[in-house]
Amino acid sequence: MSVVLRLATLFGFALTLSAASALIESRAEGRFSVPERGEAMLIDFRPDSIRNWKISQARLYLFLTSGKAPEKLPLSTVTVNWTEENPTEAAKGAFGKLGSTEEHCPVKQLPQGWIEVQLPPTFLEALAAGKSFGLAWLTGPSRINGRSPVFRQPYILAEGAPAK
Repeated sequence: MSVVLRLATLFGFALTLSAASALIESRAEGRFSVPERGEAMLIDFRPDSIRNWKISQARLYLFLTSGKAPEKLPLSTVTVNWTEENPTEAAKGAFGKLGSTEEHCPVKQLPQGWIEVQLPPTFLEALAAGKSFGLAWLTGPSRINGRSPVFRQPYILAEGAPAK
């Protein structure tokens, strides 16, 4: 990971890296239970830097605090607005409910505890269009860091261009 990306993550801001790349920071987190599937982690992101973009590629970076990185991570859009005070609201619009979309996304183990999750571009476009209020994933036996400490916050690196 480049020094620029690490600094952007450390200081917690969205950074447009070039006309075709953007770093998207997290802004809220929570957890909720998915019946018969386990615990889900929930993160909302600030997609302002990619609003009206056509996304060609998106990667979610998460810090694994314990357990083994899965080969695929069950990930969902969240179609219900939620708050950090009441993250269980998100369960009403995640993992196939109320028009949410679920995918099993490939995971790559990176050095120093980070994992890279390949996101469907449509997930990020939904965030930018206000059709999704974050991303949720099933944690399984792994523990993934939330927003604290700041240098281990989840973030997304997106590639694309403004839509024509």
